Amino acid sequence: MGASDSTILRSHFDEIRDIESESQNCRVYSVQRAHTKGSDRKRVLLFSGDKHIMQNLKYFSRTVRHPNLLYYIDTFTIESSLTTYVVFESAGVLIDFLPKIKSQEFIHGMRNILSALSFIHDKCLCSFNNVLMSSIFVASNGEWKLGCLENMSKFTNTSWHVYAQSKLPSHLLPPEDTEETTVPASYGYNRDVYMLGYLFRSLLKNLPAASIDVCLSSFRDYIGAHMLNQDYKLRPKCNQIMKHDVFNNYYSLVITFFNNFLGKSPEEKTEFLRSLHENYLQLNEQLIIDRVLPFLLSDHVICERYAQKLASDIWNPSISIKNPKSTRAFLSEAMYRDRVVPLFLKLLNNKGVDSRLMFLSNIKHVLPYIPKQDLSKSVLTRILQGLRDTDDEVVALTFHCLGDLVPYLGSSRVVGGSRKKVFAETRPREPLSALHSPMNIESSYFAEEDEDSRTLEITRGERPSHSKLRAIPDSTNRCSKPHSLSPVPESLPKSYESPPRPSGKVTHDDISSNKNVHPQYLTSLAKAEASRVASLSADEETSRITSGVVAISHDSPAVPRKYATSPPPTRTVSDAESDTESSAPKSTNSDLHRRREALPEQCSSPLDESPSELLPGEEEPGNGWDDEGWDEFDDDIL
Repeated sequence: MGASDSTILRSHFDEIRDIESESQNCRVYSVQRAHTKGSDRKRVLLFSGDKHIMQNLKYFSRTVRHPNLLYYIDTFTIESSLTTYVVFESAGVLIDFLPKIKSQEFIHGMRNILSALSFIHDKCLCSFNNVLMSSIFVASNGEWKLGCLENMSKFTNTSWHVYAQSKLPSHLLPPEDTEETTVPASYGYNRDVYMLGYLFRSLLKNLPAASIDVCLSSFRDYIGAHMLNQDYKLRPKCNQIMKHDVFNNYYSLVITFFNNFLGKSPEEKTEFLRSLHENYLQLNEQLIIDRVLPFLLSDHVICERYAQKLASDIWNPSISIKNPKSTRAFLSEAMYRDRVVPLFLKLLNNKGVDSRLMFLSNIKHVLPYIPKQDLSKSVLTRILQGLRDTDDEVVALTFHCLGDLVPYLGSSRVVGGSRKKVFAETRPREPLSALHSPMNIESSYFAEEDEDSRTLEITRGERPSHSKLRAIPDSTNRCSKPHSLSPVPESLPKSYESPPRPSGKVTHDDISSNKNVHPQYLTSLAKAEASRVASLSADEETSRITSGVVAISHDSPAVPRKYATSPPPTRTVSDAESDTESSAPKSTNSDLHRRREALPEQCSSPLDESPSELLPGEEEPGNGWDDEGWDEFDDDIL
């Protein structure tokens, strides 16, 4: 090829590479791989040779069309060198794929070649005359296709018969050609059948012995007895060979149905896909991913309900990846990540509604296996396109999908824009620590019960300073479990700076449950009781109990009435003294009690309640924390 020819060729194609094949010497032209230039960059095959020799290839490739024949694209000629280039779809040579082909795929490939030859013989009434391994190609979807149609001839054209003999190896020609026997046109197919028998027998030798089952062994015997029969009249036609049991395997039936899917009725489609969903595990795992799944994702198949169910099972790793809990698992995790996930992401390039709905419905299963970089750059951008669609279902599933992306990319990447804290935490917080609490008294201090009821007289007076509310060392007392006090900080929180004035008494139940009692008052009371027990002797204590003074005990410790809301405090004076001290009749006391109970709840609050009306015999509580009252408190208790 001259320099000018190369320049012209590279103006249309780039990355041109020659295909090396063991049967290259059987061809009268060269085959090259290339990429087309332009926006729609495609991979193609270039067949190049002399203009007069390539004329037959151009003619038959353009006029004979079949799914199992190599697809013809275009032809152009360089006049300066009389070289013709015939452009075909991208495909590989069969010999390069033989080590990786499975037995099921091998059988289906032979069936494709038989289908193509049957079409040439029965519909075109031509003989192919070039059944070689170098004439078989493997397309990108795995289908075997027949190419190199330059030796084709009509059954009635004997001149092409002579031309084909001069270009083919002698051991591949049938006996009638070597003996120059005239064959009737009705048996014009026998040369292709004989050459196909040699090809199939050589291909079977490349299969592992473990993959040769009973059907393949039977077909090998069939090749020798019928296809290679010396009598051309006993050789079967290609459509008869396709009736052998070896070509009725499940994989071949599935692929054939998908190839003719558009021509099937709705009932046939539903029944086929339902059967495939139940029996797809009969296929090899590699064939399911490389051959079956792409068919399921095509626009005319994915709209079917059973096709969606099967695709969802494959995309769900808990079902498809091998694990003890799944009975339908068939994939390894590496194959799922390397083969299934890329096919799933290709759905983003599809503009069909069913494809987008399938993607949005199943992405939550595939997210852990997609690289974070791909999610952030390409996947998120394409998902957001669904928010602009007019289909409500697409928009709704898009929002669900964005929610699934937040744990992987973060809300800032998914939502974007300026955001702020809108909702606050409302759950209850932990209790304040001992450092910030004004007191920490063990409940066991008030837990014991004593049969003797003792009272302690509490008088209103000066409010003690915080320095007096310090922790008291442990000392001997009458409690089974010594109490413990936490140190009180010098500056208390504002909630404890202004305790209410003590007035009246509350019951022991209120103190033990810390109900309606100010914490600071409990602190003062506990310190007073601990100091009193430590300082007084047993005789002095007994005499104070029997002296008729107001008593405090573990059963009913007396506290100011100001801290008790209901019921009214019990008076400690005897009934006789009450009768003598009271100037009003008992009916008046009952009326006062009823009036006090009828007061609103806020009036009995220990913080803001004003002194209530006194019963007969009670004293005026006073208006403030006067110095005299606190002196009596110190002298009497401390």
